Amino acid sequence: MESELGVGSTFTLYLPMDKIGAQNTDNDFKISVTEKKELDVVFDVIKMTENEILSKKLEDISEMANEVGDDRNNISANDKVILVVEDDLIFGKILVEHVHLNGLKVVVASCYVEIFNFVTRFTPIAITLDVYLSDTSGWKVLDQFKNDLIYRHIPIHLISREENKVLALKRGAKSFLLKPLQPHQLNELFEGIIKFNSIEIKQLLIVEQDNQKLPSITNLFQGNSIKITTAASGGKVIELLKQQIFETIIIDHSLPGFSAIDLIKDLQNNIDILPPIIIYSANDLENEEKEKMSEISNHILVKVVNSPELLFETALMHLHYDY
Repeated sequence: MESELGVGSTFTLYLPMDKIGAQNTDNDFKISVTEKKELDVVFDVIKMTENEILSKKLEDISEMANEVGDDRNNISANDKVILVVEDDLIFGKILVEHVHLNGLKVVVASCYVEIFNFVTRFTPIAITLDVYLSDTSGWKVLDQFKNDLIYRHIPIHLISREENKVLALKRGAKSFLLKPLQPHQLNELFEGIIKFNSIEIKQLLIVEQDNQKLPSITNLFQGNSIKITTAASGGKVIELLKQQIFETIIIDHSLPGFSAIDLIKDLQNNIDILPPIIIYSANDLENEEKEKMSEISNHILVKVVNSPELLFETALMHLHYDY
């Protein structure tokens, strides 16, 4: 060691080269009893801290559930239940009040871990889902539901502070509501939920002119609680849509005499509210058609599928059919 006053000290450490790479023995990694006790104390403190955090979180959740006044402890087997996914206490209370005004039961999930737990426990007839949650994204939850064979038939009504109606419908939402919501909008929402839940037979409209191709589409939905209505012209489609409500429309892309895109534009001009539209095409669309379709899909829900399997899956998703 060399040391100089006011400058500092220099240390030199020599390591034997012949020991480098030598095997370590078990003794090299052993710790004393005292050290082990000290580590155990540290781990116990960490574990206590995690448990305290979890306990506090559950207490907060329970407190919020009590404050919003949901029905989780007062639900019988025959009750119709709405699942409200909402972490805003004030808005959660408003939704609970409107659900009760419509004669339904309600449970409120304020965090991600409660959502699927409540769905399993209470089998809701519909879900209202806020996009902005504190511990997850409503879009993520929507995708999880729509990719789950057990739960994807449940109608989900997305609520957001930002306009994303077309995207919500494309991803399988039943409806989209933009905050802030007025009382009459909430009444219409829950009245619509009750009405849709009472529909036993889903209405599917198929637009096809070729009688030889028609069975290949209709046969996909045989044996299900789905009533199929067919139309061979744009005029007939408009007439039917003015007479009754259809949950979904399937249009054959290769219609002779007029294009599917022209038909959709005519429907836009003549029908106030259009259901989801599925275009069934055996081939990929031309670039020009894709551009036109992209422009149309900015305003209404239109999907293009090119296989019977995708047609079946997409139609059932938008029919909210449980099979």
